[in-house]
Amino acid sequence: MTDINRHFGTGLASILAPRVLSRAGGSSSDAHIPGADMIAFRPLDLLGTTFAHPAYKLAHLCVGVEPARKAAIFDTDSWTKLARRAARALPKYDVNGCPGLTLAASVYARGVPGKSWVKGSKRALAALGGWYQPVAWNPYCFDALASVESIVRPARPNLAVLWNHTNLGSELQRTIDAAALMYEAGAYLHWYRKFDCPDQVLESAFEVVQGMRDAYVYAGEPS
Repeated sequence: MTDINRHFGTGLASILAPRVLSRAGGSSSDAHIPGADMIAFRPLDLLGTTFAHPAYKLAHLCVGVEPARKAAIFDTDSWTKLARRAARALPKYDVNGCPGLTLAASVYARGVPGKSWVKGSKRALAALGGWYQPVAWNPYCFDALASVESIVRPARPNLAVLWNHTNLGSELQRTIDAAALMYEAGAYLHWYRKFDCPDQVLESAFEVVQGMRDAYVYAGEPS
């Protein structure tokens, strides 16, 4: 349990902790993501790009951390390896065998040694795009930023990806199916009724989540 809590804490800190960051890149086609100028920035301010559309408000958080024994020989290509390590935390295909697509993603490189991220970011973002290709209507869906500081101890390079992708539709469908079985069986309903929560509220919740699921499925369909 301690390891699990540490993993979640590391991931959340990767996204939310304020850091001294370099300028954010605008698209996966930019070879200079990010620039060299250092500014004070909050990663949280960039999350609007990951959740820009009101229908897509879910994301997976994936983290790739360089092993301590290899941190001393970290080079430009190591960012690509970290990107692939982070991506492998997610299934490439949904329950129907359809490949996932990226709606939007925020990529955070931390503990950046020298100019390694400036030189290696294009290949790292390409590796992420190879796992979940961009949807047709948002070809430049990866926003990236970097920091010389690391939230991992002992300090070593790490890459966090907040990933909004179409396979979340399958996750929502599993949630709907499990909740429907519990609702039909009357599981835990007495707690809601004890506090005067009408059944109509629960039924409307199914409709809301079903609408979210449909939005994710529709987002992955060919335009």
